[in-house]
Formats: sequence, structure tokens, C-alpha cells
Amino acid sequence: MNVLILYGLPCSGKSSVLKSMSEYHAIAVDTIIKSLIPDPSVSDFSRFSTEIIETIVSKIKTGYFNKYIIEMGCLMPKTSIDLLERYLNELSVSYLNIKLVADDSELIKRIIKRNKNIDLGKSTAIKVDGPDYLTRFKLFFEQNQTDKQIEIDTTEKSIKSINLEIMNALSKKSEVTQ
Repeated sequence: MNVLILYGLPCSGKSSVLKSMSEYHAIAVDTIIKSLIPDPSVSDFSRFSTEIIETIVSKIKTGYFNKYIIEMGCLMPKTSIDLLERYLNELSVSYLNIKLVADDSELIKRIIKRNKNIDLGKSTAIKVDGPDYLTRFKLFFEQNQTDKQIEIDTTEKSIKSINLEIMNALSKKSEVTQ
């Protein structure tokens, strides 16, 4: 079983990658938390982090898929990230942590577009309030990252190019573990 775990600031490309990797069964933290609390705040991700991780692991344990892609985002505490990795190791699951990044100006442009789509009813994503769209996310994310990850810059890249970088990283990981 292979699991790809996506981390990154809002609008770094996680949802786009998740949607484009149709051969992987998708699990999104945002979807899980919205099932627990309809309009979650930043602090709710920490408050419900254990339930979120247990839900992810339950989906993997009871699922019939060989490939999963998990959109973790940037608001999960390090203790929960470590818990997920422990569960995956106990299940002998091969996983790859991927941190998607982009220039701040690109992220802000994407956030404004995303918020507009939410306001127009074209998206059910969680809205990112401004005017300072990134600082609170960056501060939390910097302190709560996985120990081992690959980093992919999504600035001005097509989803096809990003996915190719992910597949190359997965291929290299497979070569190392064989």
C-alpha cells in the first residue's frame, strides 16, 4: 500500500494535486473537520486533531484501496503528525510526505481567487480571512512539520508538472526501500 501525504499553506496546490491523482483514494482533513464542525476555526484543527487522525487511519484500515492520498494541510499539530506516522508504520504502510510551497505573492493571489469562488458559491473550501492571509498559518506550520518530507515548489507550475515531480519522488523512494 502506498500513501502520499500532502502538507502546505493555504492554496499551495494540495487540493489540485488531490483531485488530479485519480488513481489514489483521496482523504482530506478539511472534509473530516467539516463533518465534525461546520465552520471550523484555525484552533479547531488542533482541538480535533486526534479524532481527525483516527478517522484517517480508520479509512485506511477499512478501505479496499492500494493507494491513498491525504491532504493534511498546515494546521495539524506535530504530535498528531507523529501519531499518523506511527499508525502507518504499525500497519507497514509505505508513505511519502510532500510539502507543497509557493511564493507568498502567488499564494495570496490564489487565496483571493479561492475566497471569491467561495463567495460566488463555486467552492465549498474553507475561506481564508484577510487582510493578512498567511502569517498565522506560517507561524503554526513552521513549528509543526514532519521530520522527513520532500518539498515541491508549485509557483507558476502546471498540475501535470507538479504530479510528475511527485511521481519521480515516489519512484526514488521505492528504489531506496527495495
